[in-house]
Amino acid sequence: MQAYKSSQQRNALICASSQGLGLAVANRLAEDGHNLFLVARNEERLAKVKQELEEAHKVQVHTYVCDLNVASQRTKLLEALLALWPAGPDILVHNTGGPTPSTVLDTEYVQWTHGFNSLFLSVVQINQALVPLMVERGWGRVVTVTSLAAKEPLTHLAVSNALRSGISAYSKTLATEVASSGVTVNCVAPGYIQTERLKHLFHYRAEQAGTTPLQAQRQIEQNIPAQRIGKASEFAHAVSFLCSEGNSYMTGQTLVVDGGLQKSTF
Repeated sequence: MQAYKSSQQRNALICASSQGLGLAVANRLAEDGHNLFLVARNEERLAKVKQELEEAHKVQVHTYVCDLNVASQRTKLLEALLALWPAGPDILVHNTGGPTPSTVLDTEYVQWTHGFNSLFLSVVQINQALVPLMVERGWGRVVTVTSLAAKEPLTHLAVSNALRSGISAYSKTLATEVASSGVTVNCVAPGYIQTERLKHLFHYRAEQAGTTPLQAQRQIEQNIPAQRIGKASEFAHAVSFLCSEGNSYMTGQTLVVDGGLQKSTF
């Protein structure tokens, strides 16, 4: 698929971008011609990604080591970002690691508070600092990576089910407030996409059911109309469109990328 080349080079902040879905998005936005500010906890992995992207796409790639679960580190991240780009990024992609699988009754209180800080408050804090700059500039793209759980609760994902839907509601509210300023705010909800986290989920479900990870995967694939697990690159194409100049009218949406798994039409 052809990249959504912009008429001008944009600056993009991508959170949790050293592996998995975040890395796939970074690759795609670099292919689109944008400069990147990549955030992750693993300094060595970030350095490798930076080198590979700069060599492959001839764009500027900046990196910052940060644990997005820690509010004070998010504050320092924002300071470093604005020192580099005083006007803020044009594109903001939120992404965080998913909570540990659990049922509602097995989830401890500390898991709920940790999930709320990681999945919800991290998005709020970063948006609060950067979205006003987009509004002032008259152009911006905010995309939050959530989960199919935001639309339909998934088995053993109690924290994600509750908080991802909250992020969709928050993003919809923000979208309506800034839509007239040229800023779009959307969520992208992946179904089962090939990542390390998905492998852990297969292992967890296999343990619960007394089967093997491969059997757990096959069972899930049987329920997906596409009959397969999705590729991270396929997910990144959706994010790329939402971040493009071509998407100037689609806002306040949660776009599902799941091979047809979602049952409802809403």
